Order: sequence, then C-alpha cells, then structure tokens
Amino acid sequence: TKKHLIYDPYERRGIRDYVTSDSIKDVNWSASARSNELKVNVYNYTASQEILIFLSCQKENEWVLDQVIEEGISIAATIYEEFSKQGIKVGLITDSIDLDIDSNIEVYSGCEQDHGVLFNEGLAKINITACNENNISSYIHEQVINDTSVPLWIVISNATRNGMREAVNNAKENDFDVKWIIPKEKNTEILLENLNEVIIWD
Repeated sequence: TKKHLIYDPYERRGIRDYVTSDSIKDVNWSASARSNELKVNVYNYTASQEILIFLSCQKENEWVLDQVIEEGISIAATIYEEFSKQGIKVGLITDSIDLDIDSNIEVYSGCEQDHGVLFNEGLAKINITACNENNISSYIHEQVINDTSVPLWIVISNATRNGMREAVNNAKENDFDVKWIIPKEKNTEILLENLNEVIIWD
C-alpha cells in the first residue's frame, strides 16, 4: 500500500529539541521554522526512513526576489545535511534545467559521502533563470502515478498556484505523507485558502 507509516495509538505528548537518535518523521517543521532549530513531536511510530525533496526554483510572480529562491535551495541543502549524516537517504527532484543535458536536475536517493558530493553538485547547477516549462507540480503528479515508495516527501516551493495546490492535495489524498515548505520574504502575505499543513519560512 501507499501507507508507509503506522503510528502507535498514543496522543502527541509535546515538542522537544531534536537529537541524533530521533527519526525524521518526528520533526515538527512548523516549530522548527519558528525557532530556527530542529524540533520533534513526542510520540512513537515505525517507518522506513527516506526523504524525497521536490524543489521548485520558479517564482510565484515577477515581484518575488531571487533571494527567496536561493533560500529554498539553502533549505534543501540543510535538510540533506541534517538527515544524511544520520544515515537517512535523501533524493532530489527540481524544475530547474541542467543545461549540459537539457533535462531537469534530479539526484537519486542516498546518504553516503560520495552521494553528498552529487547532491551538492546538483544544487550548485541550479540556475533560477533556467527552469522547466513545467513547474514542480508535474513531477509530483508523476511520482504519485509511479507510486514512489518514499515515506516522506518535502515540497519546497514559494509558488502556490499553477497546479501546485492540486498536486500536493492529490498526493495527500493518495496517502503520501507530504510536507510543504513555502519560503517567502518577511511581511509578504501568502493566501492559505485550501492549503493544509504548510510551513511558512521567512
């Protein structure tokens, strides 16, 4: 089935600081964003451990600053660093074009030292002026169709239109565990209608 996570029937007891023995699924992304430190929910569960990052380098509109996209790239790098050193595999799919091969930049899941080099090289190749005509939503739909068996998907995208909401909600409706991080400038409002469990990062 697509339900890769089985929670024990206990209520969440609270939030505490992340420690190296914690599992990725315990991370409370909203609390982490507010404190700029990793925080975890306190409850137990069993799950395989792997993360797939969907990183969008497209802007919501022409007024979005380049720094917002760069912050999204930095978030992806931080997620990889924090979890790969714990032996948790992390993969990457972007809507930025690798001009050398004329295809979107992707990095297969891994966590070994050599893989870290590949992951960072993938991020370094990102050119925010060279994006695929399809935004990251098309790749989310593709992975849903392929029934990609990764327990946690993290979407990093400042864009919330052009099919993004539909793609994320569709993945959730198909029982994929999806966390959506929306980088934005301070004092910039995001219309959150029909958006559930999103993390605003400013």
